[in-house]
Amino acid sequence: MAENASNSPQRQMRNGTPEKTSFEGFGHVEASTDDYALVVTRKLDKNHNLESTTLDVDSPHILQAFRDVVKVAPDYSFGFHFGGFDSCSFGDVVSSLGLQRYAGELDEQGVERKHVELLKFMEFDMGAARKSYTTQTGCFVSTGRYSGTYVKSHPWLLKVEKTAYERYDKSGKYCEIQCSYSDYDGEKYGVSKYVFRIYQKEDFGSDHPSKILDLKVYPRAYAPDDEDLENRLRKRGELFSSITGMLARQYDGPAEYLKLPPHAFYHPDENQWPQLWMPFIETGRVIIDRRTFEQDHPSGIISRRPLSSLNTFLCPPYVLGYSSSRKDWCRFYVTNLHKVTWKANAFSTSSSHLANSTSSAH
Repeated sequence: MAENASNSPQRQMRNGTPEKTSFEGFGHVEASTDDYALVVTRKLDKNHNLESTTLDVDSPHILQAFRDVVKVAPDYSFGFHFGGFDSCSFGDVVSSLGLQRYAGELDEQGVERKHVELLKFMEFDMGAARKSYTTQTGCFVSTGRYSGTYVKSHPWLLKVEKTAYERYDKSGKYCEIQCSYSDYDGEKYGVSKYVFRIYQKEDFGSDHPSKILDLKVYPRAYAPDDEDLENRLRKRGELFSSITGMLARQYDGPAEYLKLPPHAFYHPDENQWPQLWMPFIETGRVIIDRRTFEQDHPSGIISRRPLSSLNTFLCPPYVLGYSSSRKDWCRFYVTNLHKVTWKANAFSTSSSHLANSTSSAH
């Protein structure tokens, strides 16, 4: 198979049937495309306006490069419009998957490299639009990479599992980013899911661009200044993992309580609403009890994993517990939790004996 690419414009005849002509170089007609590594088919309407472009890959070397570099097919669709740029294209996927780096590692005189370098034609084919795509999209959130968010100024890293672009009748277009993180449900360790939704009306109003770091979730690579972030989150995750079962802890600092709607309230879209956590300041002793919270407010199924296999820097910045002062379920940040210092001589000897005998009698 020659390291050539076939450019095939496909026009429509007067009777509506497609007319296909293959060109090699200038003026040479070739009816068959079996001997070409890449075949580009451009479909034109009756007015010779471009309708679509199809790329067929017949080279085993390019297909092997896809297997080595891509490994899995992209699971995000390309029909969504972010503010300021058009939808993605195959050229963005090729450039973002590191095929150019892959080609540079091959033998310069080998057939494999010549075949893979045929994909460079897309740089010229897309022209200036490619620069806009690669600089503004650049695979905003890629599967398997880490993305960051903030929970009341507390950083949190998550692993991107899946992305999708959807439309809701009332809210309009939105980008859904499904992530996973290390978790503990009161009984076992594992991996839980968390879904972010970036609505075009909120973050890209009137098709205006938005700063990536101002979004609800952003790629970790876009915050390179915080080089020590993973180490700090790993230490915090180890503290999160040490809090198991039902515990009494001393707490001092900001927290959030779960605000529930009145029992008489009903809305048909209520199941689409996220939980509403309201901020407040907690000072005193709190009860950490994730298991009971899950019984009252199930948050989903956790995929059980051994603790040794989990990434501790993916643990959330908070634990769930009960506030004795507010009589509400709350989110307490692990960095504000401390062990309770009990007074050994809080009661006299006689009072201590009385308390022990009373509790033993019951």
